[in-house]
Amino acid sequence: MVDSYNTVAGLGTCEYIEKHSRFIATVVPVTSQEEATKTIDAVRSKYWDAKHNVYAYTLLDGNIKRYSDDNEPQGTAGMPVLNVLEKLNLQNVLVVVTRYFGGILLGAGGLVRAYSHAAKLGVEDAGIVKRCLADIISLDLSYPMWGKIQNYIEQQNIKVKELNYTDMVNVLVCLECDKTESFKEHITEISDGQIVCNLKGQGYEGFTNN
Repeated sequence: MVDSYNTVAGLGTCEYIEKHSRFIATVVPVTSQEEATKTIDAVRSKYWDAKHNVYAYTLLDGNIKRYSDDNEPQGTAGMPVLNVLEKLNLQNVLVVVTRYFGGILLGAGGLVRAYSHAAKLGVEDAGIVKRCLADIISLDLSYPMWGKIQNYIEQQNIKVKELNYTDMVNVLVCLECDKTESFKEHITEISDGQIVCNLKGQGYEGFTNN
């Protein structure tokens, strides 16, 4: 497992006109080839009357990269879209660029520029996040103690995954692995040793790039 990777924050869309040809970018986070294939099929169904539905995607697991020109001249569509993902070092991302032909030929260079530009606009709309391998920590504490811990969590901008109120307060937080020990030490200090931090597992969590 890698310590971190960049991906898109969510769904992104944009529309771009070049010499009457209409380019529509659809950007989606994906984690498997099956998920990518289903999304590509869904976009094709949505834009069933379009001349081309070009795509490219990257997957972290297996370092998989795939693209299709979808009947555009070889090298003028899918590869330029993939190049956008590679230059931004994005993983687990699918970009589909739909083209409605406007009656004017763009030429090889024009197609490369148009598909690249549409892909960039789509990624910008989706937003980029850094996903880091994070520890998931569980805390069980009394209601009177929660105020102190809540203040510390908010001040340190620690991500809360889940918060449950029963006879006690249970909170799940996630933080980058290299910050776990420091977090545990502060919790012990704040609670005078009354709160035990339990490691529940690890997973990738998103942190927005500034």
